[in-house]
Amino acid sequence: RPPTARREWVRSVSRGSLRALAGLHARGVAHRSLGSSSLLVSTHDQREHANLGVKLIDFGFAASAALLDAEETAAAMRQVSSNPMDVLPLLTLYDLHGLGYVLLELVLASLSSPPDQPPAAGASPMLGVGGVAAAAPPGAGLDAGGGGVRVSG
Repeated sequence: RPPTARREWVRSVSRGSLRALAGLHARGVAHRSLGSSSLLVSTHDQREHANLGVKLIDFGFAASAALLDAEETAAAMRQVSSNPMDVLPLLTLYDLHGLGYVLLELVLASLSSPPDQPPAAGASPMLGVGGVAAAAPPGAGLDAGGGGVRVSG
């Protein structure tokens, strides 16, 4: 089956989202509140999938293992191990779990929306991936578009 612009757009959003999250985790930070409204895309135009950028936003609950309070660390350690620094892998798993739901929602929306509309356009009441990154304050968020990942704001 030849790739369609829509399929490639969904792949680009997925790839960009994973890159942004990997960049955050590489810095030792877990988002801890990842949902569809935590992602902004640079375009809805499916023909522009090759130039699509994804921003990870809304870091209100984000934390590194070193910044967790004693209660959160103790709760996570009961599930993971006795070393407080081993808490971060558990938190990153929660982030991946949340992103998995977002991407599943995006795929299902792409299957159910009309071909002339972007997958995020009203196909699902929960899907917030439809936000356009240009509407975000300049320099805010974690950017996975183009050639790398940068954290700012």
